[in-house]
Amino acid sequence: MFLKSKHILFFSILLFSSCAGLKKTSSDSLGHPKKQQTDRHPVPVSIQSYIRQYQQICISEMHRKGIPASITMAQAILESGIGSSELAIEAHNHFGIKCGDTWKGRRYYKKDDDYHKGKLIASCFRAYASAASSFADHSDFISDPAKRSRYGFLFDIPLGDYKAWARGLQDAGYASSKSYAEQLIQLIERYSLDSLDRDQHVVPQSAPVIDPTRYYVVQSGDTLYMISKKFGISVQDIKKMNNLDSNEIHPGQKLRITN
Repeated sequence: MFLKSKHILFFSILLFSSCAGLKKTSSDSLGHPKKQQTDRHPVPVSIQSYIRQYQQICISEMHRKGIPASITMAQAILESGIGSSELAIEAHNHFGIKCGDTWKGRRYYKKDDDYHKGKLIASCFRAYASAASSFADHSDFISDPAKRSRYGFLFDIPLGDYKAWARGLQDAGYASSKSYAEQLIQLIERYSLDSLDRDQHVVPQSAPVIDPTRYYVVQSGDTLYMISKKFGISVQDIKKMNNLDSNEIHPGQKLRITN
């Protein structure tokens, strides 16, 4: 869906050289200077550190939505350039997912492949409060009932069959590259990512052991407004108790609901 030639180049670098995080300052597609985000959003210095940083999230998402952790990890590595892409650094978007017609969250604009009257214009990409939110939204995106006709068949494939999943994603048109499936498979086999799919003893992020009288674990589809109504407290009180700067929340997030 989002794979471009630059990702193919990155894939070649992954396979034939060591990977290091890149630091640079530039301007965004709208001409505004970009702030250096190295301190707030550190870029992993290698593909191994990226895997260590996000493997637990991939496993938890596998338990939550049924997408192989190896597939999620390989896609994130490929789409985000091991967290070094502009979208990953500036918008916590590790999968290059665009806004679409239904997105109500924060947005980030950069030139990609959208044209208006023959002129390349800034595309709208989803922006998240954290990388975890991006991984959760990726799972929700593929498992969305509204996209069942496109991706639904994938969930009939066994979790352990990462090759069928990779080829299924390509067949479903997730990416434009004709070698997308093969790139995912090579990443999975080179870095033994299929070992993540065999983890059967992980408690999903959405089900930690907590005190239900003081905390609530965010479920898929929840909003702060829905949670406020459920517990009879205001959205502002929830934000204040949890030091939230925005209304964006993600599945598995633990929120304090009483003082």
